[in-house]
Amino acid sequence: SAPRFLKISSISNTSLLLTWEPPDKSNGIITHYQVYYSGKAYGSSYYFYYTIYNCKHDYYSNTITINGTSFDFSNLYSSWNYNFHIRAGNNIGLSPYSSSVNGRTLAGAP
Repeated sequence: SAPRFLKISSISNTSLLLTWEPPDKSNGIITHYQVYYSGKAYGSSYYFYYTIYNCKHDYYSNTITINGTSFDFSNLYSSWNYNFHIRAGNNIGLSPYSSSVNGRTLAGAP
């Protein structure tokens, strides 16, 4: 099953914290999570390709593979809307994606 209880919190004008709970049924030991994310402002959608250390970033599918059940997305744009969903992985494969969650970075100084 998919990870549960996704929550997004605004930390600053350039940072959002994503937290979640593991799936109810993992069918084995969860080894990582993949997060799909996008940003939207001014009526258009934008995809971001950040280098994030201690994880695997897939440029072509715009996903980040991480360990743990939280991640601080930094270097984002202020006052933008972001959309996230996540899936769990083990040595067999990947779960379905979770429901998506939306967050907005705080406004920055003019």
